[in-house]
Amino acid sequence: MKQKFNMLRETEIVNYSEATAKNFQYSLWRPYDQTIKEELKRSGIIQDLFFLSRVLKQNTNLKNIEALMTVDESIFNQDRIVPFYNEREQNDKLFQTMALVQEVHTHIFSYIERITEEPRTNEQRWLLFAIYNYLTLLVFNNLENKQHLMPYIRLVLPHLKYRVGAAQFIYNICYNNKILVNSEDLVKEIIEAIIEACGKFSIEDYERSSLLFSLRGLVFFNEKGHERNQKLVLSIVQKNRDLRLIENRPLSAIGISKKASIMDFNMPPVATYMTTMFELFSVLVESKNMINIGKLSNIHTYSYLLSTLRETNYWQLRRAIRAYINRLYYLNEDSDTFLYEEFIRNEFFIISQELVELVEIFTKQHEDREINNPIRFTYAGSHTYLALLEILTTLYNVLVKPVFFRTLTKELEKRDLKQDTELHNLIVKIANHLGFIGNNRYTQNMKSKATGSYIREILERLKAFMLKFGLGFLEDTCNNQVLEEEAPEDLGENEGNKKYVYDYSKSFFKNLHSMIVLVNAKKRKEKLIKDYKERKNNADGSIASRKTRFIEMIFSGKLVEGTLNFTKVVAAQRAIQKQENREPIRYNSTLMTTTSRHFRVQAKPTLNENE
Repeated sequence: MKQKFNMLRETEIVNYSEATAKNFQYSLWRPYDQTIKEELKRSGIIQDLFFLSRVLKQNTNLKNIEALMTVDESIFNQDRIVPFYNEREQNDKLFQTMALVQEVHTHIFSYIERITEEPRTNEQRWLLFAIYNYLTLLVFNNLENKQHLMPYIRLVLPHLKYRVGAAQFIYNICYNNKILVNSEDLVKEIIEAIIEACGKFSIEDYERSSLLFSLRGLVFFNEKGHERNQKLVLSIVQKNRDLRLIENRPLSAIGISKKASIMDFNMPPVATYMTTMFELFSVLVESKNMINIGKLSNIHTYSYLLSTLRETNYWQLRRAIRAYINRLYYLNEDSDTFLYEEFIRNEFFIISQELVELVEIFTKQHEDREINNPIRFTYAGSHTYLALLEILTTLYNVLVKPVFFRTLTKELEKRDLKQDTELHNLIVKIANHLGFIGNNRYTQNMKSKATGSYIREILERLKAFMLKFGLGFLEDTCNNQVLEEEAPEDLGENEGNKKYVYDYSKSFFKNLHSMIVLVNAKKRKEKLIKDYKERKNNADGSIASRKTRFIEMIFSGKLVEGTLNFTKVVAAQRAIQKQENREPIRYNSTLMTTTSRHFRVQAKPTLNENE
């Protein structure tokens, strides 16, 4: 095969076309044909490159050569993004090392160096696409190969303007490459080349998003922001204001409607660009880069970002906005009271709605759904998981601050006097849906332990708040709650009282199976009766015990289906209270501090990238 790739060094290769193909010993494009006797002529160079790319991935089946040689011409369409790998694929380091030793890449870069203008023919463009697919997978998650190919980077930069996949290669060779991200001059060249290439594509082109995303590889190293490169990227972006890389208009003004369903993960180019932009800006302020925080907080105000969250149903975009808000505002320890007042008035509602929708999505088990034109992740499950993680990050970092609970207490007291229970309901709903999500199969199967840790901490803080401040609506609700218990016939009474009769017409093993089923049914009945009696005793007990039980139901997530209408219950109680001229319930003004048992600050779980 190396002999075939020598063709890429020929001077006349830049003039290759379908018409001139006969002048070359080998073809650029030839579907694999095993009937041809000469092995080198069974396939074209493009097919060979796709074959080589596929074997660089882990667990590739090498038995079906024809399948590995197959190339679907639709992937070359210029109005779409084709990821060279997805988040569920891993590299095969052995094959990557072997491929590098073969030095096929030296012939490839010889060809890249010759293509100084935009490809004139389909064959040229297809070849470049196949080349960058191969080079990307050659360096994917392989530091040794990344550093080996670094000297060729400057040859690649002009191709960023040609829509041939060069942006994916640049991102991968830069990502977690310590030598490269610390090479100040080279980094500046790469940034300027990417920004220049962005100018060739409009916001309505997926390629613009792909280019902007590639900058992420320069500013995010070892799960932390690279401060110098973060500042450099933002500075160069701001200098190129005429390219309008920074958007701060309402989504409706940009052309993004809210008509999309929460189940629709296929975004148009404009929504994809906004998602990529917010993702990039969130890493530009990562690790508390205060200079960039100061600049970007003037461009994207807290109020603007909250309103933008409300404007879209696309989960990818929501996640990107929330990640940006977290790093721009919530992780900032210098945030003033105004931020928390706005949070209480708006964010509680937004988060409550998002959790309701996440419950719906998780129960439909959609995680294996593939997304069209993915920039970062191919599967829907990745986006919803990260969306949940960012919501939890928001709650965790807000609830940990004493100033938030002081502000929340004052707001609840105001609303209590007005008999307004909307905020009370939101707190309960958030706690209940978090409890449900924490016990959901899909959530429990997630790779990161951060999710479970976050949920437990958040629920502990909310529970402590409810118990400490003695929320009046909870007392009213528990005092008037009518618990609908199971009727005796629903307890499996008939099934449990059956006696087993040996059926001689069946085999011994079938009789044994029937006997086991009956025994298990009796055990279930006994447990149901026991639980029923305990619940009944608790229901007949004191308000305190009923309150404790009710809170446990909230935090277990058992009220998600058929959630009680707290507003009606509380409104009725307030009316009775008013008739009887009783004193309204006041909140305990004593605030828990960070040294309290329930509010002790713990180390934030590590948020690992799922690349």
